[in-house]
Amino acid sequence: MKTAENTGFMQTVTAKEISCTADGGKILSLSVKDRQFNGFTGKVEISEGLSLTAEWSAGETFLICDIVLTRIFGNTADGGGFSLRIPYPEPQSKLMAWAAREGFPKPLYEVGSLDLVYGDVCYGTIIPAVSIYSSDGGGGVTVARAPGRIGGRLSFRFGDYHQEGVSVEMTRLEVRKDKPVRCRLLFFGHEACWRPGLRQYAELYKEYFEPVNPEVWDCRSFVMTNPFFRREATAQLQCDWAEIHNHFPYYGNYLPDEPVWESVIGHDYPEEAAGRDLKLTRQKIRDHIRDLHDAHVKALYYLQCGGDALVPWAKETFPESMAEDSAGHLYPTWKNCCFTNADSRTPFGKYLDAQLENVLKVYPELDGIFTDQLCYQTFDYAHQDGRSAVDGKCIYEYGASLDEKFRKIAHIVHEKGKLMLVNGPFDMDVAKDSDAIMSEGASTIFETYRYICIRKPMLVHEFPSNVFNTECMLRNCLLAAAGWSIGGSPSREAPPPLSPEVKELYRQYLPLVRAMSGAELLLEPDPLHWYPQSVAKAEIFRSRANAHILVPVLQTSGCLHSKVELQVRNFNHGELSARILRLGKIDWEPISFKTDGTWLIFNLPDSYSACVLDLISL
Repeated sequence: MKTAENTGFMQTVTAKEISCTADGGKILSLSVKDRQFNGFTGKVEISEGLSLTAEWSAGETFLICDIVLTRIFGNTADGGGFSLRIPYPEPQSKLMAWAAREGFPKPLYEVGSLDLVYGDVCYGTIIPAVSIYSSDGGGGVTVARAPGRIGGRLSFRFGDYHQEGVSVEMTRLEVRKDKPVRCRLLFFGHEACWRPGLRQYAELYKEYFEPVNPEVWDCRSFVMTNPFFRREATAQLQCDWAEIHNHFPYYGNYLPDEPVWESVIGHDYPEEAAGRDLKLTRQKIRDHIRDLHDAHVKALYYLQCGGDALVPWAKETFPESMAEDSAGHLYPTWKNCCFTNADSRTPFGKYLDAQLENVLKVYPELDGIFTDQLCYQTFDYAHQDGRSAVDGKCIYEYGASLDEKFRKIAHIVHEKGKLMLVNGPFDMDVAKDSDAIMSEGASTIFETYRYICIRKPMLVHEFPSNVFNTECMLRNCLLAAAGWSIGGSPSREAPPPLSPEVKELYRQYLPLVRAMSGAELLLEPDPLHWYPQSVAKAEIFRSRANAHILVPVLQTSGCLHSKVELQVRNFNHGELSARILRLGKIDWEPISFKTDGTWLIFNLPDSYSACVLDLISL
């Protein structure tokens, strides 16, 4: 990229808490509250052959920078983009950085030179925003892109604490002479904390953070089943909703036309399929839905919005729809599957459209749809989306095909008043219109998903096959105010029996998890501290049921001396009481605290392991 020339057109815009002076896209000064974000000058770079204009305006509480990229000369397929640097304030040594990714917020010295890509849950961020603020107070700024797909790739590139700032970069854009690319950036000024920045962004785009169907709040516990579950096994399920898996013959075909077909279990789990009759009919699926309803469990039908497709079937049926990487290879996924592009202009996309339109006509008794594998995001070099290009080739942002299909099925589902649960969305855009989000596995990836679940339910799913996975899942549920899984099976006729040790974990943790379930993340500035940080994890929520403040705390250290001092901001400065629910208990107990007017100070003993604090205004 090259440095963009100064335009000589100066603009100064001001909103509540924030003001900016800029020459085109180049920020000359940025002030938030009493902090100046102009320790360095801003900078704008653009790709060869492009021009950039930037127009600034102000909302009530935020600034808007509308960027337009236009091609002046060169090949459209070369791709292009821009980089806009937001300068750090001085001094940089105490700056904190936040992004919607596990492990954040972090001191700036831990993220120097990080290129944080929007649209990847593992190494990127799932909300197109970052916050910069100082740990010693003052103001903070959150920089975000407005939602919506424009092609290419968005990333936030952090300079370290000796460098100039954080850059918003758009690359791999297909910029044509007759079709400029437009990108809207938003700047929110707020207190020295990431929470109010996220709150302002979420309030501006509520539809991305709230469920469409409010009935989802009644669904907390989950199980995975399949149509071969024995009736007596289904009758013993004690949960709210079920994902009906492996009702299809192979990935990519979720509503077969044949009167009888063989379940994919035979292909995916041959060791469990030996000697079994795995033939399926629509009536057998209806019978299983009925069994679930008899057990007072909601039935959700498994499907994908593209993603996995069985390789031999895709090669024979939809070869022109198969996605390829930059070397012309297929993208391998689940067992002998690959990415297939489900854009409605492809043959596979048209095929999948027909299935999505008919699934609730065939099974009207379903309570909803479970959409799997919304985590797939890359570039498809075998197709073109008219918005993405790189290295002389027009390409396709693969996740956009999933996005398109998910909008379609979500509309159909919600029009019927049914529920939509999704597993692992790769970003905020594709997750729009979901009612709840699943974080699968015992890992800490739930810490990323919690940011798009600030106002909608999250579910943490793990098979309780051993005590480690089970306890990790339950502790993750507690820290995220999430629903939980009782396991089940995608392939067997009944869930595997739980060991006595696993049953004991459920007995001890579920009272705490139930106390937290459905609470909403508190986004008031700087609400919670604990010391020492290394021996515990904690988070703060507001109950949807009674507006109580709830604080789950987990001991994370094996240290002999691991007492924790917990400080909760005193928001109402009125009289209140506090109680605690400890691991293994079913009854709340009073807990004493001190206050200095600003903070409520609790001392937790060595032996608490896990607990929930409930703060009640009197």
